[in-house]
Amino acid sequence: LRHKGFIPWDDDIDTAMMREDYDKIIEAFNKSSRNPDIYADYFRDELSQGQYFIKVQHRKCPHVFVDIFPFDVYGPSMSVKEQLQRTKKVKNIIKYIKHSTNNLTTNEELKAKIDTLMSEKVLVNQIPEDIETSDLIWGINFHHRWNNWFTNYNVIFPLRTIMFEGYEFSCMNNPDVFLTRVYGNYMAYPKKITLGHNAYKKFSEEDKVILKELIDSLNK
Repeated sequence: LRHKGFIPWDDDIDTAMMREDYDKIIEAFNKSSRNPDIYADYFRDELSQGQYFIKVQHRKCPHVFVDIFPFDVYGPSMSVKEQLQRTKKVKNIIKYIKHSTNNLTTNEELKAKIDTLMSEKVLVNQIPEDIETSDLIWGINFHHRWNNWFTNYNVIFPLRTIMFEGYEFSCMNNPDVFLTRVYGNYMAYPKKITLGHNAYKKFSEEDKVILKELIDSLNK
């Protein structure tokens, strides 16, 4: 929103989907991908155990990716104080998953553990008939650092559009409310700027050819 495109010191795109669609995206994507080298699958971060989310990647160039995280309907809208209290509870569950997971834990076991704990300990509230009075929780299978993981349904929906690198894309209904809650004054530059995930990766000549072909195919 600030740069109307990529943040100069960041290098990835994080996207979100409602859980109902999230659970279908891998099969749908892999059936419909126009490029067999681009696929979607669950990704497990070996450096941070307990995290398991969907990532779109290129088979021959793994440095190119898009992360997808789920939005779950949590229940009736809460006060900010209540949201912060519930966030601490969810973080404690994530910590438990992280500390009870190791390299011997299979991907299937990890996903089952996350799904079971979240459905039994977190997503247990009665969903209002009017979903617009609900809160959504973002990324319950990802150990992110936000203080408040909850957002009111009306902040996200109905979707609007935003300009990104000269193109129009869908985005949340009220990004100002969302970004202010997460970052404060998001239009100001951060006091500390760190480089992105792949800042120190070297692309091979083969990587560059793959990327050029991918970009050319998108521009046709």
